[in-house]
Amino acid sequence: MTSTDTSSPRPSLQRPLLGAAAILGILAAVKLLVHLLTAANYGLFGDELYFLAAGEHLDWGYVDMPPLTAVQAWLARSLFGESVFSIHLFPALLGAGLMLLTGLIVYELGGRRFAQTLAGLAVLIASVYLYVNSYLSMNSVEPLIWIGCAWMLIRMIKAGNTKLWLAFGALAGLGLLNKHTIALFGAALVAGLLLTPARKLLRSKWFLVVIRTTGTGAPRDYTGESILLLGEKLSDLKGIFAECQQVGMVSHPYAMPRQRFPIYWCRGLKQPLREAWPAFKNWS
Repeated sequence: MTSTDTSSPRPSLQRPLLGAAAILGILAAVKLLVHLLTAANYGLFGDELYFLAAGEHLDWGYVDMPPLTAVQAWLARSLFGESVFSIHLFPALLGAGLMLLTGLIVYELGGRRFAQTLAGLAVLIASVYLYVNSYLSMNSVEPLIWIGCAWMLIRMIKAGNTKLWLAFGALAGLGLLNKHTIALFGAALVAGLLLTPARKLLRSKWFLVVIRTTGTGAPRDYTGESILLLGEKLSDLKGIFAECQQVGMVSHPYAMPRQRFPIYWCRGLKQPLREAWPAFKNWS
């Protein structure tokens, strides 16, 4: 007598049609397409006119910003021509890169396809990123640099490869050339590491190399920038700055009627900022 096997066959395990990397690639392409399709719809944002003008006078620093945004403006016009679309191309590409880096971070933290897709969708529909990736500014570069630094830190924590501090430092240095708020990110990161067992990463010789390099390079970077000062005496300013000259006059909105103040353009500190600060804090 033969027995009949009545058990139902096991369903075969099928691989998903699209992996996490493919889905993130599609979402990044969608984000890029959204920005490209709308790149010329709204004209230029007011600040972009200033950045484009700065791009015509490249320097290591300006009155109110480091040089990278001006370089971005110059490069866009040189490579892609004079159009609103070309000026908005780099921010759109940076937005697509932000999507991919977000997926990498989720992957490093153990997230699989669903988690990476959800994170990608969040970046795609987040209004702040739809905004900053639609016009030329330092704000489209900054999130990519911060997230890139965070990804390197996660890799160091997981793999223990402290040589990544060198790449971290290079990216953070690029961030300083973009916007000074990267210093706040760095301070918060170090404070967070000190509160966790990952503080051992701060004892790495490669971290000390980055700190020493940044510490010697930052003063040259900052003293290369220009500032505008209102009022004061030219003789006092010449004792603090290497170059200083009057560039105009202005009426202060809170001053007495017809009272005018001189505007000075100054560049290159003769002394460390910590020593010049007592004079700085009294300026308007």
